[in-house]
Amino acid sequence: MKKSIILALCLMFAASSAFAIGAGIGVRSVAMGGTGIAIANDVTSSAYFNPACLMGGVDNVDCQLAAGGATEGISEITSIIGDLSNSDNLISNLYPKEFNVNAGLAAGLGVSVKKVGLSVLATGFTDFAKRANSLDMNISGHVSGAVPLTLGSTFSTPGLPIASMSVGVNLKSLYDVSMLTTLASAGGTATGSNSFAIGTGFGFDIGAMAKVTPLITVGGVIRNLSASENVVIKSKTLTATVDASGNPVVAEGPETKTTVSRTPAPETGIGVGVVVPITGTLIACDLENYSFPDNENENKSESFTDTHIGVEQGFFFNAVMLRGGYFTYGANDDTFYTYGIGFNAGPADLGFAAANSVKDSHNSIAEAQLGVAF
Repeated sequence: MKKSIILALCLMFAASSAFAIGAGIGVRSVAMGGTGIAIANDVTSSAYFNPACLMGGVDNVDCQLAAGGATEGISEITSIIGDLSNSDNLISNLYPKEFNVNAGLAAGLGVSVKKVGLSVLATGFTDFAKRANSLDMNISGHVSGAVPLTLGSTFSTPGLPIASMSVGVNLKSLYDVSMLTTLASAGGTATGSNSFAIGTGFGFDIGAMAKVTPLITVGGVIRNLSASENVVIKSKTLTATVDASGNPVVAEGPETKTTVSRTPAPETGIGVGVVVPITGTLIACDLENYSFPDNENENKSESFTDTHIGVEQGFFFNAVMLRGGYFTYGANDDTFYTYGIGFNAGPADLGFAAANSVKDSHNSIAEAQLGVAF
């Protein structure tokens, strides 16, 4: 039991990072199919996709706030808040309704001054499954993120067939928080556990971006170099029964504490952005490779490669930006179609984006972002 709890929590730590591909990191990248390795143009997007992109910008000060989430799951959570708000605990009154909710949230906040950036990136999800008129339940939740300090430099390349080269690095603090509560009935008694895990650590990202011509940009990134986390897991066993009045009675066992080490797997990516002459249309393409632990064997991992394609077209002297894209997500064999719009008014920008899942509408997301740069 204890080993399976540790594995389940650590798998949540690993799986949540992929949600950052789709939400909370920047509406431009989300709307353009998750592309950003060669074209990220604000502090939070650069902190996630490629730190070298921040060096290639022209703004002295950049402030960005983005937030998004899985739309259907958020709607479901909102609809059941009233059912849960009057309860003393998660299993009181046995809940006559059956709940099955899966939702994701993400956010990014960043500030850069003269090509030095500081960001807070966070992604998370919750899964709540509860059978009607039963003690059986499975509740899990996870928040994962990083606080990267982005540094780098841009230099000319005399003698090379490229206009300029930028390099960047993220020095980042990592954090993860997970909870897992399970109860399964057998003969009128439900047994399970309640576990809580906190992971903290550090890691590095390095990236490069080259302006091959004024119309062509290429980039590459390696994330989670030398990354490691210490994870503290606290668990209690649970035993639930129903008293004579029909109310559940929950008994908790003694708390156990375990500390494990986790090494996030490195992620690699390459990207290219091409501006079409005359129309000014931007076409971007990224390839990203990452791996997750195997659900059946904690000592093995499975590798995935995602494809991202995006298009951006400006109108009214780029005051309005229309975006669209497509990406594959190998971890759950899903495909997303994306779209969005951005508005630029002097130093301020406002954008909206959405990504629709082909496989499961619960994975579809929406996001908004507000920024100021000058």
